[in-house]
Amino acid sequence: RALYVGTPHTHDSLYAEQIEAGADALVIRLFEREHRTEQTTAQDVALPFVPQYVFEGIGKHARLLQEGSDYVRTAAGIRLSDAPRGTVLDCYAGCAWPERFDRAELAQRRRKCRTLNEWDSQYQLHSKPVTQVRLDPASLIVYDDEPELREVNGQAFLLLGGARVMSATLRLDPASGKLNSDISALCLVLQDEAGNLYWHRAIALTGELAESDDDGALHGGQVDQVCDVVAQFYLSRVDVETNGIGGHVPAILRAALKRRRLPCGVRETPASGNKNRAILEAIEPPLRSGYLWAHSSVEATVRQQMRDWNPAVREQPDDYLDAAARAILSEPARIGSRVAEGKSGQILPRAARDDWRPNGGVHEVELDLS
Repeated sequence: RALYVGTPHTHDSLYAEQIEAGADALVIRLFEREHRTEQTTAQDVALPFVPQYVFEGIGKHARLLQEGSDYVRTAAGIRLSDAPRGTVLDCYAGCAWPERFDRAELAQRRRKCRTLNEWDSQYQLHSKPVTQVRLDPASLIVYDDEPELREVNGQAFLLLGGARVMSATLRLDPASGKLNSDISALCLVLQDEAGNLYWHRAIALTGELAESDDDGALHGGQVDQVCDVVAQFYLSRVDVETNGIGGHVPAILRAALKRRRLPCGVRETPASGNKNRAILEAIEPPLRSGYLWAHSSVEATVRQQMRDWNPAVREQPDDYLDAAARAILSEPARIGSRVAEGKSGQILPRAARDDWRPNGGVHEVELDLS
């Protein structure tokens, strides 16, 4: 006889092979009973057992719901206090180690897991590859609003509907830096006070990278399209992927921004690590947790790419997903710094327009070390 002791939480582990071959197995999962609702759309959730722990979402936006305030028990299961937003809902009972894994520890562990399969394999010991889950465009929360720059009491605000935008990241993935792509993907991601992410633009830049006249002056091309987005949303930085031969793009973009008199920096950010893992870890948690919104134009553009994306395939159409994922991973970003008109048409003064991002202000502090 041979005795194996370990944690069978990877899909290619020898434990999974032994169990499939008929070996006796004792698997102690963190929770004895479990039930998952992939997309919660009704306030009443039917369950086959009485839950002791109810999790909403995955990743940094995940929450461990509190009975009485977030939900109440019913004869058939639970009833949520708030209208659900299509998020994943995990219900558990029978914790194997409640002394070690109290509610605070469980909430922290759930937030640290970047994908559902990471949670399932690490704590429920299901033999799953972490990158197995596909991205469902139906989970995107679609909106049609456009940001508005307003001035209140001498301070500038950027509002998206009823939400105040706190930061933004504009990401450019040039086609010149990719072997199997004929478009340069430009994605803009905004973030509000509550941590909601707004995938506001997903644009395919086509044609020449830059066009110039007989004197060599830039006057068009992809870099000019990037400048249009910078000017429209008062951005102060563009992240440019510089892998491959895309390393020449930042210099040309800087020249175009200078010609347009846009005070916007260009940050060179070579992509590293596994691209599919980055896409999954950046997009799935807010998507599953109900924190990822998408402008209607974006949803129409990326719907097919999200639906067809397979994390097990290396080469596939994923330009928008890659650019958006890198933008999300770069949040929060510093933005602002451009002369603009307020809602009433007045030019905002320098103090108001420099920063519509919130800050702590300037404080004088006396420190006595005697």
